[in-house]
Amino acid sequence: MTVKRVFYITSDNLAIFLWREGGWREELSLPNSPGSLDAFDACLVRQPDVISCLLVDLVEEEHRNETVPHVGGRDRRALLQRKMKHLFRGTPYCTAQLRGREKFGRRDARVLFSALTNPDAVEFWLEGMIRRKVPIAGIYSLPLISQQLLKGLKINGAHTLLLSRHRNNLLRQSFFTGYDLKASRLSSRETRSGEAWLEFLLDEVQRTRRYLGRQQLLPQGAPLDICILSQGDQLECLKAGCVDTDSSRYHFIDLNEVLVKLHLKGDIPADRAELLFVHLVRKAKSRLDYARPADRRYFIMHQARLGLMAAGMLLALGSAGWSAGNIFYANELKEQTATASHQIRQLRKRYERALAAMPEVPANPRAMRSAVEIGKELKRRKSSPRAMLVALSKGLAVNPHIQLDEIRWRATDHPDAQDRRRDSMEDMQPGPDDMPDMMDENTAAMPAEDGTAEDGMQDHGGALYQIAIIKGWLDPAGADYHTTFKLVEDFIKTLRRDRAFVAVEALAMPVNVDPAVVLAGESKLDVRAARAMFEIKAVMRVDHDAV
Repeated sequence: MTVKRVFYITSDNLAIFLWREGGWREELSLPNSPGSLDAFDACLVRQPDVISCLLVDLVEEEHRNETVPHVGGRDRRALLQRKMKHLFRGTPYCTAQLRGREKFGRRDARVLFSALTNPDAVEFWLEGMIRRKVPIAGIYSLPLISQQLLKGLKINGAHTLLLSRHRNNLLRQSFFTGYDLKASRLSSRETRSGEAWLEFLLDEVQRTRRYLGRQQLLPQGAPLDICILSQGDQLECLKAGCVDTDSSRYHFIDLNEVLVKLHLKGDIPADRAELLFVHLVRKAKSRLDYARPADRRYFIMHQARLGLMAAGMLLALGSAGWSAGNIFYANELKEQTATASHQIRQLRKRYERALAAMPEVPANPRAMRSAVEIGKELKRRKSSPRAMLVALSKGLAVNPHIQLDEIRWRATDHPDAQDRRRDSMEDMQPGPDDMPDMMDENTAAMPAEDGTAEDGMQDHGGALYQIAIIKGWLDPAGADYHTTFKLVEDFIKTLRRDRAFVAVEALAMPVNVDPAVVLAGESKLDVRAARAMFEIKAVMRVDHDAV
């Protein structure tokens, strides 16, 4: 925040300073009278949006140093507000500054309470500013701004009295302990000569010493450092007339040298020291501000407008940068798309040439791919009846009376496949035309995620089962039923003793002993005995990698 206009208010008049070409220029000076309001309003109309502040230099300003209980946050703010209302009942222009804490006892907080006890002197001009919506950054007091001057000059005496001469022969005296303001007085005399001003200054210093002693702000016999702001012939006259004593030590400060030391520009007359404080208030670093929120509302709106404009500018720049990036990226993608399209056309031409050079085949590529996939699956799941035939041969070697007519064999994932399907035995050995159907059956028998096959059968751990349906007859034929039955049973028991078989069961015996079957015949007939036929189902488990 940089102030471009300062309204310097005293008990007698108002001076308006504008910042132009690196320095302050006095634009207008008006007396405190109702006749000045029209000229003041015309000045505001010409430049209504200039960031401004008020620098007040009034006799009716009071400073009190108090101690309050040490609290923080909202409690402290509420305590300070309540204390200010108690100390300064008749004015809304008051402020408080924390000065540290006591070293002993409860260690209460030390606070400087300041107020403008004559608010009419400020409101007389402030009402016109608010009516014209002037952005007011703050209302500052010249004695409070003096603390910045001491810090800038690095004057840190135990007790310092700062003297400065202002327009209309006003003498401002501000007393400090360290950098803490304790009291301030404003006096005037109608005199312009150097010797008369020197006499008036020395008299005011003695009066101030007595006041500070009565208020117990300056200990008895303590030395007082007196800093006088002036320049030119008047400064030389003051140096010749002020003599140091045990209780008073004089320090003379050239106003223009202060400007150079504070990196400021301009030339200040000896009797216009307020220009120095106008320079200091431009940065407005002091937190001691008498302005109320209602006084600052147009300044806040002005700052918000500038913030929105800056944000809009940044957003516009960001959008422009983002758009430029998108345009660049889109152009890059367009180039990549063109390159890819060109490559696709080249590859398509090469594919068409290669396809034209290939011999004609009876099937299209998709059918050939399906056939290759089916072949891979059949190769992965291929099976051979070798293991089954070897095991049956062992059983036949033990039972020589068993003669075989037919063995029908199939491989499956389920040992009870024959029992579930009940299909014809001719379908158990698929031919070349049945390869897709066989794939569907094998696919249907694959295990699901829950451990069961998709057709509802129990998964058997990935093993392959071979099922053989064995049809045969007995030699010698025509033996009695008991012998025939026993020979078949012995053959079944022999197979069951082979651990390779999971299950061996009889599907048809030479003699049907089912209780539901009725036996009938004629004993006198001489009929040649029929062959004793039987049918057995054998299930063998063979691992995939063992076939």
